Amino acid sequence: MNEVRVVLSVDWEGRELDEKNLEAMIAFREEFKEAATLHFLNAAYFTKKNANPELVRKKIVSVLRKGDEHGLHIHGWKSLFEQSNVTYRYRPSWMCERPVPPVSDGPDCGHDVPISSYSVTELRSVIQYSLDVFKRYDFSRPFGFRAGGWMATQEVLEAVQKEGFLFDSSAVPSIFLKDKRKVPILHDWLEPLWPDITQTTQPYVILEGPNPLWEVPDNGCLADYMTGDEMFWVFKQNWETLKDKKLKDNTITVSLGYHQETAAKYLPRLSDGLKKISKFCKREGIPWRFGPLPLEI
Repeated sequence: MNEVRVVLSVDWEGRELDEKNLEAMIAFREEFKEAATLHFLNAAYFTKKNANPELVRKKIVSVLRKGDEHGLHIHGWKSLFEQSNVTYRYRPSWMCERPVPPVSDGPDCGHDVPISSYSVTELRSVIQYSLDVFKRYDFSRPFGFRAGGWMATQEVLEAVQKEGFLFDSSAVPSIFLKDKRKVPILHDWLEPLWPDITQTTQPYVILEGPNPLWEVPDNGCLADYMTGDEMFWVFKQNWETLKDKKLKDNTITVSLGYHQETAAKYLPRLSDGLKKISKFCKREGIPWRFGPLPLEI
């Protein structure tokens, strides 16, 4: 039987844990109780100056639910990389052409620095440190990864594979970001990085080997860049693809999601999109469900 699997994800950017965003997430989870979620968690909340680890953990756990999956999300935060014994780099930046060195005693920075600026060895150190943090504070060991800004180059993927991850979810249709940011740098980087990724691209092996690394494309992008109508359009496009083609397991995957740091602002878009999807599926008799992904992909 044909079925659409919706993988709902959250990118935890590592910047802050504002109560208004956590409250918006809790309300959303009450509205969509069945929506198992893939949380790409970020260890940078724990490395901020004067961070209270137990409070950080408490805030994150407040929105987690039974059936959720834990993934790993890394942005180029100065505090995180230095805690991982990696020399911080402040450039390049997807926010400006000529980034300047940070003030030594200033707030944490580096969110806009692509982690692809670092070597495989350096990235493995950051991944290992992040996994140690999650273990220390009783989070599940993540097996999925998403790079900050979707900037998963070959080096990033190699580091992820060597650290035992099963899948990456950084591939994104760059068209969804076109003309939707204050500056076009990130879109211009993503366009050649993921040239063949569209709204209907399905999971595929991106790195071969004894332990192959799968790519689970973020084919519906995130709510910061997508309206409810656009998310619904992505869903319909995938359903039409499933009807027209004989897929191996008769299941097609749609990735939708949002950022923790902008949940209060953009979760209404996701809610709108899911309601439209639900209404459409009910009317047309289309079977669909939320993830999680099978570990074997």
